[in-house]
Amino acid sequence: MEYGSMEWIYADDDISALKMFSDAVNGISQSRIAKINLTTFRTGEEVIATLKSKKAKDCMVFLDIDIPAKNGFQVLRELKANKDLKDVPVIMHSTSKGRVSIDISSELGADLYIIKPDSAAELQELLKKVITFDFKGAKLVGDDFVLNS
Repeated sequence: MEYGSMEWIYADDDISALKMFSDAVNGISQSRIAKINLTTFRTGEEVIATLKSKKAKDCMVFLDIDIPAKNGFQVLRELKANKDLKDVPVIMHSTSKGRVSIDISSELGADLYIIKPDSAAELQELLKKVITFDFKGAKLVGDDFVLNS
């Protein structure tokens, strides 16, 4: 993969999850696979406000389901309903392995569902796979929709 710059947004209210995600992204950037500019938030409302103010079409959004103010499903629904933001790739990032959460994410238009791993190294490997996906191509379905370590 060509070394290029990417804009990622990650929302999670869990400080340890934010740190693990940041550590994984820093590992990818340091390995020169891709330079990722990461912005983190603790609420869904912050994500929506930022995307609307930036007209951020060239970024990727990672959402935990259980975030305050607006949960990940509500943020996903709002992004996919906005004509200016509907094509922004949205990846749900959750500890939930339940079929209900996965199915709701798919139905609301998420592009991918990542089950949170136990370590930054495992997360880094999953995020390396995310970098290779063509989110403008065919929608991922079934087992391809879920990434798990």
